[in-house]
Amino acid sequence: MRLAVLASLGFVVLAACSGGGGTAPSQPPPACGGTVVDTQAKLVSPAPGATGVSPSIGAITFTYGNPATPTASFTLFPGDGSAAVPANATGTVTIVPGQWTLLIPALKPATTYRVSGATFDYAHLACYTTVAADLGSFTTR
Repeated sequence: MRLAVLASLGFVVLAACSGGGGTAPSQPPPACGGTVVDTQAKLVSPAPGATGVSPSIGAITFTYGNPATPTASFTLFPGDGSAAVPANATGTVTIVPGQWTLLIPALKPATTYRVSGATFDYAHLACYTTVAADLGSFTTR
């Protein structure tokens, strides 16, 4: 009798762990529309308005206010109209609450770069909103 109970219990445990009858993956919420600006987002390094920044600086550091901002796509836009330069979120150097440092490739000399980003804020919402961040600009030497 005890063997039958143990065998039955083992079957129940195996059935519960088998993964059968799983649930469908959850879908992201629909768009709410509109854009929210993260007014707390700003460059830390280089500082906004900095000049003489080394083209080989290798990283930018910024603060943010909206917790969804770091999942964004951050881009450096050269003032001379040449191709935009992406900041590499997968190459994150540091993550400190409210601050991120992202890797960037070598930049063009004597060029002003405007840094901005955008993401979708899914936190605590029935729908998502675009969050924009204009971090400021700096000029390379």
